[in-house]
Amino acid sequence: MNIASIKSISKFVYSKRLIIDAKYLYPVFNIKHSRNIMSLFNKNHHKLIFFIFLTLLSNNVTAVSYSKAQLEQLAINYLEQDLQGLTNGTRKLSALAIDPRIPDKNCDTELLINSAKVQRSNRQSTIQIKCLDEKKWNLYVQVKIMELAPIVVVNQNLNKGEIITKQHLSIKQMQKHLIRTQYLNETQSTTLLGSRSKRNLRSGSAITYKQVCMVCKGDKVTIFAGVRGLRIKTAGFALQDGIIGQNISVKNSKSGKKLHAKVLGVDQVKVSI
Repeated sequence: MNIASIKSISKFVYSKRLIIDAKYLYPVFNIKHSRNIMSLFNKNHHKLIFFIFLTLLSNNVTAVSYSKAQLEQLAINYLEQDLQGLTNGTRKLSALAIDPRIPDKNCDTELLINSAKVQRSNRQSTIQIKCLDEKKWNLYVQVKIMELAPIVVVNQNLNKGEIITKQHLSIKQMQKHLIRTQYLNETQSTTLLGSRSKRNLRSGSAITYKQVCMVCKGDKVTIFAGVRGLRIKTAGFALQDGIIGQNISVKNSKSGKKLHAKVLGVDQVKVSI
């Protein structure tokens, strides 16, 4: 029912006042009571008009129509609120297309949405959408869950032995289930600067500590040592490849003595005395 129809009915009801002939009340009420009833009716006719409007409107409620795209989005919205937040990375949700043979759905009541009683995987969830009006229907929507995390990749081809700089590295979002434990995250990217590639690396590929060396075998290194609160240093060369924090063997250039040292950074190691 539109606004014009409501106004038309309002004018009619108000003009006529729905006047009831008292003679029809005589068989049931005496004259005095009939007049009291008519007086009460005339005083409250506005309330009666409002009641009539509510009745007419309630009888003309139209069903809400939902397209397949809208139903898919409702399933995605529900799952977004149902899933726990991520400690790192991002999450993307996408619904699998509803069977095109299924027509658009209509519902007179509010839709009920919940997770179907199916074990949810880390990468997909089934969402159930129900309508509980007279026709009663339910629909299942499959929603894909894609969790992404940042990893360090090389943004250009690197040759073996090439020194890695900030310009060689980029951050790429990758699906978590494809990430290997040796891949480096964004905070670890700075530890690669100044290191050298131990092999040829292809642009776009993930880079790991196994593919680089902060100290490479045969490199000249500075050996640091702490003695009674004093810090001394001497020259030497590496007998092994190493990355930051890794223990390798080095040789003191002056004494020729082999030492076990921890890699501090590019061409720098520390021995414990």
